[in-house]
Amino acid sequence: MEATDRIRQSFDRQGFMRTLGASLESVESGTVTIGCAFDERMTQNSMAMHGGIAASLADVACGYAALTMIPEGREVLTVEFKINFLKPAKSACVIAVGKVCSQGEP
Repeated sequence: MEATDRIRQSFDRQGFMRTLGASLESVESGTVTIGCAFDERMTQNSMAMHGGIAASLADVACGYAALTMIPEGREVLTVEFKINFLKPAKSACVIAVGKVCSQGEP
């Protein structure tokens, strides 16, 4: 099965992504894009999207981007990541793009 199909099937099984209303926008080798429509139920006190939502989208997009680069039957797991928020997310849709910058050794 191709990586794109594996990722789409896996994404469809993620209850948390369904809860957020997130959608898998694109899957390419080394790059995955996930979108999520703004919803006031996911905001923090200043009515921007909560950082935990944005971080979750980024985590999933990055994990799937890595998954496009490894053989079928293998999995990826986030061990650690850092995120910097540059401005509040108040737009109609938040987009997370995961991109593999360097492929490590197996």
